Amino acid sequence: MKIGLESTSLYYPFATIHSNDSLNKAVLYFDLIYVINPWEVMSDRSSRPEPDSYWKQAAKMDKLHQEKLVKYIYPMEFLGEYGPDISKGAIKDLEDANFREYCEGPDMPRTWTLSPLKIPDEFREYLRNASHSYEQFTNRQIGVGPDSYSHPNYNAQLVTVPFAVGEAIMLNWVLTMLKKYKLPAFADDPTHDLVFSYKIDLMMKNELTRKDLQRRGYIRDAKADMAAIEVINEWIPSLEEVDLHKILEIRDKHEDSLRSFRSKMAELATMIQGNYWDDEFKEKVRDEARPDIIQAINDLKESVKHDTTHVLRIKATAIPGAGAALGGLVSFLDGQRRHSDVINGYTYLFDVKSEIQQSRP
Repeated sequence: MKIGLESTSLYYPFATIHSNDSLNKAVLYFDLIYVINPWEVMSDRSSRPEPDSYWKQAAKMDKLHQEKLVKYIYPMEFLGEYGPDISKGAIKDLEDANFREYCEGPDMPRTWTLSPLKIPDEFREYLRNASHSYEQFTNRQIGVGPDSYSHPNYNAQLVTVPFAVGEAIMLNWVLTMLKKYKLPAFADDPTHDLVFSYKIDLMMKNELTRKDLQRRGYIRDAKADMAAIEVINEWIPSLEEVDLHKILEIRDKHEDSLRSFRSKMAELATMIQGNYWDDEFKEKVRDEARPDIIQAINDLKESVKHDTTHVLRIKATAIPGAGAALGGLVSFLDGQRRHSDVINGYTYLFDVKSEIQQSRP
């Protein structure tokens, strides 16, 4: 199903979207989600050992793949062409003192477990020839003695490497696919989101890269899509317990308001100064969206004036100011949308909330 003003994105850092809330909200907005996945059938339990929670999400990813809402990127199809560039970028990261210092922080994981199919030959060779100083860094990060450095077994289904090594590999896969497909990337893990922001900021400082992505409309479109995800996260309650079938049903039922919402997000993005990967971007989106949502409330108030019952409810309800109270404003509109044909840029939020509330016992 394609809605119009098609929106696509790349999920990272894992092969499955671990958070059901994040998965459902991404499906509510994007027409197609790319995922870097080394396995043809993600939910094939014979392929590797994983916890039960993984297989539950993997089955949903395979369903979305069948529905053509998810597209798998198979590393083996791209290593020949892009392996050297991914290796070059990952090596540069590991030799960047700021990157290593960040990855060695006390709040960071110690290790990364990934498929060796994602590790290019050139990078494997780099690890084999790692200098003594790098071996010390590796041992320090994974908490072993100075003589305990060992190389990954690339014949295994999964390998465990120091966090910095895995992060460098994953992020350079993401940036390579971002440039190839011109996709914005989103994560459901703040740790990886922060490192990605650092990386993409460095990439965008390259004048040729930035001009190429601007010319192709990437920065403009990505800014709109990331604004949309922030608005959805802010004003749609948790969808962690909502069935995927219900999410697909909502998408299908409310194509018109989703299309209008996307147009509104494109307009909103032009009003926000700065980059979508900047720390303050999310706050700017919330600040810009608040007056628009209040206007959307006023539009819906006008559309239901003829209904005496609802007029009394509206008059009895004060319109609070900005901030956390906006959640209450959106809740107030859940019932109003059912009595109105008005579609404005934020109607999709009200449609989704109403549908979810009706489906709960």
